[in-house]
Amino acid sequence: GDDISVIGGLHLDSGIITTDAYTLIINSTGAVTRTAGHVNGSLQKYIDLGPTSIEYEIGDLGTYAPVSLHFDSVTFAGNLTAKSNTPDHPFLPTSILDGSRSVNRYWSFSNAGVVFTSYDATFNFTGSDIDPGANPGLFLVERYSGTSWDPQVTGSRTSASTEALDVGGFGDFAIGETKQYPITASATAHGSISPSGTVLVDHGTDQSFTVTPDFQCFLDSLIVDGLHVDSTTSYTFRNVVSDHTIGAYFSATQYSLNVGAINGSITKNPDQSTYDYGSTVQLTAVPDEGYHFVNWTGDAGGSENPVTVNMDGDKNVTAVFAINTYTLTVNAADGSVTKTPEQPVYEHGTTVQLTATPAAHYHFTGWSGDASGTDNPLTVIMDGNKNITANFTVDTFTLTLNAANGSIAKDPDQEAYDYGSSVQLTAVPSAGYHFTGWSGDAGGSANPLTVTIDTNKTITANFEIN
Repeated sequence: GDDISVIGGLHLDSGIITTDAYTLIINSTGAVTRTAGHVNGSLQKYIDLGPTSIEYEIGDLGTYAPVSLHFDSVTFAGNLTAKSNTPDHPFLPTSILDGSRSVNRYWSFSNAGVVFTSYDATFNFTGSDIDPGANPGLFLVERYSGTSWDPQVTGSRTSASTEALDVGGFGDFAIGETKQYPITASATAHGSISPSGTVLVDHGTDQSFTVTPDFQCFLDSLIVDGLHVDSTTSYTFRNVVSDHTIGAYFSATQYSLNVGAINGSITKNPDQSTYDYGSTVQLTAVPDEGYHFVNWTGDAGGSENPVTVNMDGDKNVTAVFAINTYTLTVNAADGSVTKTPEQPVYEHGTTVQLTATPAAHYHFTGWSGDASGTDNPLTVIMDGNKNITANFTVDTFTLTLNAANGSIAKDPDQEAYDYGSSVQLTAVPSAGYHFTGWSGDAGGSANPLTVTIDTNKTITANFEIN
């Protein structure tokens, strides 16, 4: 095999010309026309002086992938060889192009003597060349010079072509979307970061993030790629060429809640030394024994218990308690009760002395209600409302009767008699005797005799023999 030179015209009507390791050369007097078919391999063409346009009818065994060149100014004519290669360029991973979203071919140019200012190149491809999911509307062109890649100015794009503008050299050309790197941005509660979530950033570009604390909150720390950075409002990743993370950690402004109480206590729920701005705390007033809750003062008011406090600043809250007061009601019939001290109400824990005084001809028998026993006077400790009754009973007396040679009938006949009651005594002589009169605590000879009981009495009926 050897290179083949075409001096005259070459018409591609159908089929594919495969050059393998050789070159199809179209010299300065040759020309190519095409109806169908193309060159699979290296195609050399002569580049004439001046502004000029030229088409390279190249591809591979299955795909036609030509390149069109337009030179602005050629100052020294020469030969330029082009070839379309598949699949991706072996050094594509070192470029800014994403190999998973690219055209799976590249074009190679070899210059032999052409001197020029710049040229535009349009690279053509088919849908089968494009990676699934790649967007031709985002394609860029990169040129590999043998040691490094150089991005080219991108011109027009279609679904089957991409244009490079103002190209200043030759080499290998690859096409695809630029590499993108995810920057994961997150924020804790009490603030936000913008943009947030996973942000895809093009290779070599910058990406800024703004951090904004919520009202009454602040940025506690900004962590970039695991390291703390000194920033309070924003951060910019420069010349992004790898994945990154950024996390904004916010804290709410903390406020204290001081509570105070005398004769009781206050429980806080939750019980903390400080509270985030906007949090709520439930305060419950708990009185000591014998006291009751009255109201809140300070940074809370009213008498609702429990009360909810909104933490929008430092707070001082006091629970006011008052001692319980109670009534002491005393009752007495046939006597009276005196209270020492004598008051309409008594504070919790006060001691009161009750003294029961019977009416005339009555005596005290004991306490009932909220007291018991017979102590008189009685000491009462006021730990609640009380109702106490002093009980009295009328005095009772005995009536002792004596009789010899007869008997005495009592009406009524009782062992004892209430003070002031009346008893009728009838003297009944034995046979052969007659009644002569009364002695002892009665006198006279009235028979029957009515006796009023006002003390213990002993009465004798006297009889004489007939």
